[in-house]
Amino acid sequence: MLQLDLNNLQNIGNCFRNFKKLQKLEMHIWSNQLDHEGVSRLYSQISNIKPLKKLIIDLQDNNIQCQGATKLGSYLENFQELEKLKIDLWSNQIQQNGIDNLVSSICKIQSLRHLQFLIRFNKASYEEITQALYKLSQNSKIYRLDLGIDQDSIQPSNMSLIVRNLRNFSNIYWFQIDGFSTKLNGEIKLEQAIKKNLRLVHFKQVSGLKY
Repeated sequence: MLQLDLNNLQNIGNCFRNFKKLQKLEMHIWSNQLDHEGVSRLYSQISNIKPLKKLIIDLQDNNIQCQGATKLGSYLENFQELEKLKIDLWSNQIQQNGIDNLVSSICKIQSLRHLQFLIRFNKASYEEITQALYKLSQNSKIYRLDLGIDQDSIQPSNMSLIVRNLRNFSNIYWFQIDGFSTKLNGEIKLEQAIKKNLRLVHFKQVSGLKY
């Protein structure tokens, strides 16, 4: 697999300087030990593409920690026309502060309607992720949320937190979650609680989210 150093990332970022009218962008950089400096080199220029409507950021299996997640969030704030955002941070080293800061930045994208947030195998617990999602529910107009989290972090005691967070999203009607274990798939209580959310017209437990 091709390994990208900081100069490579800087050059890739610089290539986007002239794409001022770009509306859709999809970028996958896996297993490159990308850290906060790599995030800065890559996204500092990309964040200048103001008209973006759809953005896919796939940074699986890197070395992104709290500082990198915070920097990524600060660049996302520039996309004030963004409607659909996928962030895949599977298998990094992000703790609660990084998740909180990233979500706080996402909250500032007032045009955002569809968020796919995949954060499996990081350093934040489900309870900590729930706190970040609560902040998101209070400060966004998102109507579709696709969430990917560690199935081991979801316990029966977490079910009320899942439902409570859904109810806090005043506009949400579509929710998918990837991460339920076989044991929780059969939980009647979860299904009953979900149905009490009258705004929610689509709820699905999936294996592998698509975007």
